[in-house]
Amino acid sequence: LISLMTYFREAVAATRELLDLIVKCENRIQTRIKIGLNSKMPTRFPPVVFYCPKELGGLGMLSMGHVLIPQSDLRYSKQTDAGGVTHFRAGMSHEEGQLI
Repeated sequence: LISLMTYFREAVAATRELLDLIVKCENRIQTRIKIGLNSKMPTRFPPVVFYCPKELGGLGMLSMGHVLIPQSDLRYSKQTDAGGVTHFRAGMSHEEGQLI
């Protein structure tokens, strides 16, 4: 997964199908971990368990599939001129179709 993102980072961000596949695979990995611990209860596995570094008690996973920014975070784009946000996740659209 890391080598896929390294070599094809532009294609991953621009291809919705590939991005959806990465999100699906990431969710499968998390489900396997939950099944291995014999519990799929969501309250026992907040995202911090998966993405927190190992030094702090997490699993140290990298989230490759959640690179798109929800519309509600547009308000922060006025506070900075970094220009790093370029894509929106399906279901998280902007009324004016504006890219940050």
